[in-house]
Amino acid sequence: MISNLNYWLSTCRNALDSIKSQLKREANFGCAVCGCPILEGAHIIPFQESHEFLAEDMITLCPTCHSRAHTGEFSQDSLREFKKNPHNRSTLQDRFFIENTDLVVNIGSTRFVNAHRIFVINDFDILTVDRDENNNLNLNVSFFDATNKFVGSILDNEWVVDATFKWQINYKSRNLVIRNQQRNILLDLRLQSGELVMTGMLYYLGHSVVVKPDGVWLGERDTSTGLRNVTISHVETAFDLQV
Repeated sequence: MISNLNYWLSTCRNALDSIKSQLKREANFGCAVCGCPILEGAHIIPFQESHEFLAEDMITLCPTCHSRAHTGEFSQDSLREFKKNPHNRSTLQDRFFIENTDLVVNIGSTRFVNAHRIFVINDFDILTVDRDENNNLNLNVSFFDATNKFVGSILDNEWVVDATFKWQINYKSRNLVIRNQQRNILLDLRLQSGELVMTGMLYYLGHSVVVKPDGVWLGERDTSTGLRNVTISHVETAFDLQV
């Protein structure tokens, strides 16, 4: 009985993953409405009515547009039109992707070339960034608050958070801003001249990670000493920190 249940659960997960991948591809790897790269699968026909996960009746939306759909701002007809003509297919210049051969991430005043593990604290990855085969930026982020309470994550650009926490996600022309004012969390990612520029405020183990244009601080400790105004390549990890 347990073996049959595990097989059924595995089959369901694989089917859902396949649907998610299909929806992302058809929307050109962004929210069908606004192009935001942080995504959720949404039902055009409310799930409480259909009780089904069918790709033809689902659409890829960012959390902000998903909430707007839930409140009835978008009709089913308008959602189907967005599904048919997603933002990232009609407005290619807004896509969150890098065409350059190298992935360059600017953190503080330091340029890191092809270092996909951005913040690692005590061997735990707080933030990583990579690219898929289509040069779309792929984000993984673990969000904690100042008390070290886990409050959400981004897993391969999929939004996974507790809905009781109030998040604001804004996206406009290659600029992604994720904010939780209650928890004093901020992540600002923007594409400039083919490079990714990052600022913000994150936490881990009760320590703040503050990223400003001129440096990075872990609590009160300046971790950018000796790293300012330089370019670093051939490293896997940008900031490998211990607390």
